[in-house]
Amino acid sequence: MTRVEWTRTEPGDIEQVVSMLLCRENPSAVRVRPSRGDGGIDVLAPARNGAGVAVYQVKSFSSNLTAGQKAQVERSFRRVLDYAKGRGLQVTEWYLTLPLDPTNENLAWLGSFTTGCGFTAEWRGLGFLEGLAATYLTVIDYYLRDGKDRLQAALESLTAVLRASMRLGGTAVTPAEGSAAPSAAGPLQPEEAAGTLAALHATLNAYDPHFSYDFSVDSARPEIPDQPGLVAAVQQGDAERWVTFKVFARCAESLVERPIPLSLKITAEAGSQLQRDIEAFDKYGTPFSAPAGTADAELDLPGGLGGVFTRGSVRLEPSPGTGSTGYDIRLQVVDQAGQVVAETLVGMEPVTTGPSRRGVRAHGTEQHGAFTFEVLTDLEAQTGSYTVRGCDLAGKPPHPLLPGLRLLREFRHTHGLRIAGPFGPATHRPDPIPESISADPDTGVVFDFVEALAVIQDHTTAQLRVPDLAKLTRHDIREILRLAELMRGAAISVPWQGLAVHLWPGTPRRRTICSPRCSTSS
Repeated sequence: MTRVEWTRTEPGDIEQVVSMLLCRENPSAVRVRPSRGDGGIDVLAPARNGAGVAVYQVKSFSSNLTAGQKAQVERSFRRVLDYAKGRGLQVTEWYLTLPLDPTNENLAWLGSFTTGCGFTAEWRGLGFLEGLAATYLTVIDYYLRDGKDRLQAALESLTAVLRASMRLGGTAVTPAEGSAAPSAAGPLQPEEAAGTLAALHATLNAYDPHFSYDFSVDSARPEIPDQPGLVAAVQQGDAERWVTFKVFARCAESLVERPIPLSLKITAEAGSQLQRDIEAFDKYGTPFSAPAGTADAELDLPGGLGGVFTRGSVRLEPSPGTGSTGYDIRLQVVDQAGQVVAETLVGMEPVTTGPSRRGVRAHGTEQHGAFTFEVLTDLEAQTGSYTVRGCDLAGKPPHPLLPGLRLLREFRHTHGLRIAGPFGPATHRPDPIPESISADPDTGVVFDFVEALAVIQDHTTAQLRVPDLAKLTRHDIREILRLAELMRGAAISVPWQGLAVHLWPGTPRRRTICSPRCSTSS
């Protein structure tokens, strides 16, 4: 591949392709679009040491710097300093990035205004960019040459191949060099297909700078696990086999450079649970699943995998708010005397809102998985509500669950709920728990059972875990509770039918029989 003619490339194209190269090299990086408030930042990436951020200032200058160009760089650097100070941004690295290697005079000039800034400030020049260009050839081809047309032509050609020739005996895809050649006679063997499948995978991933593709063929429809970078999966199949294509974003900027438009229609009956789920998603961003047969969609996926889909199922989840991060809170249940009767920590997810932005949802899970906690705030009515739901406890050790289960047991009317920071005193007035929330006897039984397991755990080195409570009988639960009581030192009373006592062992004729009515016989 020939080198990039940076001096003959339009400045806007240089800034775009350099930014994309940086994003491919740093998949978590984001490109900051030019604006009055961009803070002199073109690309923002995690710092190499994992603490703080790295700022890349991208310039198109490809020949000796003029006084005006130097002034632009200095202004951009001062804007970064002001922006970081005003926003609390921890900048640990700053790079002037341009297709020009520095002279000694250039480096001296750079140090004249960056020395003492408190973080690394370096020049990233032509050699650095040529290295990135050699690594990410598809980026250069796509943005500066005819890669867009070649990508489209390749996808159209490959689609035709798949539709016409993916059958036994098809010859449109040639096995990769070094792979086993098809045997002249006999059925096709799996080893013979490996090279062809590898060549097909290489062709799928040869031209697209934004996305990569995986595929599989299975006799039963496989589940699609969540994977880093996965943006879509398309499955087509029948009674004999399923073909799955997975689309991965090569970097965070991929979906900005090549968005995926979606038109979605979900049909729900008036007053149904599905309608209520849709309304909750629209207002608060509460995730939900529409069952099979209710969703029609038109999706423009990369790789020619999009199209019109009818009578399908769909799951919708909100995107967290800009800058939103997870956080911890402390929940306290307070009795009428003002005493804290239960307390635990909850790890909260980033706050979400729905497309209509009429409400806010905060939700999280108790630190050891005892329950989930959700707060819905209606911005129009200026009201809020909260919900506590128990989690599946199967497989979890008993001791850590007790604080969360105790809070579940005490979460009822006449008590109050106080939400506080994870540390320090909490003295503000708790919110009263509504009358509609009464004591749940099942919650008390679950707490007693897990507490009994914790008592038993104190007497054994084997790790105990909570079993599937749905599979336990009442007898099983009673036995565990009784064993824990014995280990606590309690006296246990049990019913009995009778007891035979031999007064002279070995002499069967004389014995005393005790029963609810004691009698003696000889």
